[in-house]
Amino acid sequence: QRLGRHGIVQHAVLMGTPVQVNEDKWAAARSVVSGRFINAYSDKDWVLGLLYRSKSVTSLINKIAGLGPVEGVRGIENVGVG
Repeated sequence: QRLGRHGIVQHAVLMGTPVQVNEDKWAAARSVVSGRFINAYSDKDWVLGLLYRSKSVTSLINKIAGLGPVEGVRGIENVGVG
């Protein structure tokens, strides 16, 4: 967004993404995708949960995209895969 790049990616599918759900950052990422932006997650992915939480103290209180839906960001499609 700071460079004014909007819609430069046609579609994006993120699967098991080990990042925190931050609405502002997800909205900025969404702005560069002109088509579908899909967050595929599994609330049963214990390996992702264990590894991510072992590396980040703040992950105990923050939601992780690969383990649940990204809510509050218009245009993000959430798909539970398992």
